[in-house]
Amino acid sequence: MADETKFPITRQDLAAINTGLVRFPAGFPEYWAVLEKAEYRADFLQNEIIAISYESNLHSKIVTRLIVLLSGIYPVPKFAIHDSNRPVYLPDCGKGKAVFNPDCCVTPEPPALFQYKTGLDAETNPLVVVEVLSKSTYEYDFTEKLPCYKKISSLRYLVYVDSLRTFVTVFERIRDTDQWINTDFDQPEAEFSLGDQKISHSQIYSHVPQQ
Repeated sequence: MADETKFPITRQDLAAINTGLVRFPAGFPEYWAVLEKAEYRADFLQNEIIAISYESNLHSKIVTRLIVLLSGIYPVPKFAIHDSNRPVYLPDCGKGKAVFNPDCCVTPEPPALFQYKTGLDAETNPLVVVEVLSKSTYEYDFTEKLPCYKKISSLRYLVYVDSLRTFVTVFERIRDTDQWINTDFDQPEAEFSLGDQKISHSQIYSHVPQQ
């Protein structure tokens, strides 16, 4: 059970501490207890709960657009598209186990789940992970989460989408290796490939006010 005197549960209480990333020392059981009750999104890494108190309107619009685009490339019933309410479990992130809640991810069906207990489980084999970068999460996404994501053997593509400018960086695994190709796309007319299908900047950033 989450200790509500030790960990905030509501978004309002978390935002009163900080509107960006908030870190709390915690064990693995404490993380799942918080995840079960908390109103906010939270990761677990190196014996810390890393909570994200706020998602901007712009961030939300980009995530929604990406889910629509991914659904056109990875159709049901062969695949499932998940939003940030769906955790991904990593049994070994170099410094112990980790749980991340990417902005969206694609998994094959049927699912391969890590079950902490009945009603609390996480995905283990994403094919695609997408993170939408914001000012408060930029360093965390690149310096802490990126090396861990690359350890997921099933992962083919890791896509980072900037919410503050028209910029996408794609990490593509070289098949059957632990090596990755990283390509940046920063031109308004740019497009990148996931498998044999392309996604353009104009598709991602449509209906999003330009900065």
